[in-house]
Amino acid sequence: MAELSFYMGRDRKVRYVSKDEVAQGIRKQFSPEYAEFLLVQMGYSPQVCPKCGNGSFTTLWLAKPNNAINGKMWAKWYFWCDKCFSGIRCPLGTWWISRTTPYILHGDEKALTAALPENLKLIPQKLVPQK
Repeated sequence: MAELSFYMGRDRKVRYVSKDEVAQGIRKQFSPEYAEFLLVQMGYSPQVCPKCGNGSFTTLWLAKPNNAINGKMWAKWYFWCDKCFSGIRCPLGTWWISRTTPYILHGDEKALTAALPENLKLIPQKLVPQK
């Protein structure tokens, strides 16, 4: 179960949601193709490429080591299939990764260009308006 916290004034209300509820929310918020890749990256779907069926992926972390808190660094990422080179960028927000996770420095465009596959096909997020 994942934990979502909702704040209402001084009262803190906590509601637990299942992986299925999280997956449904992601599918409502993003384009179908992007959502499926994001669910694979998050571990909520089987580690199989939604486009080609391959089971091998790469996550490239972009981190800021000078912003570490309790051994974790602020980071964004790129995630792609190692066979068809379809992939996604980190959605809005940031993630926290261990200082021991391999990364390139966030903002180092030269290193980013060198690290991304030349034939990477990024899937657009296409945020869907909430109803």
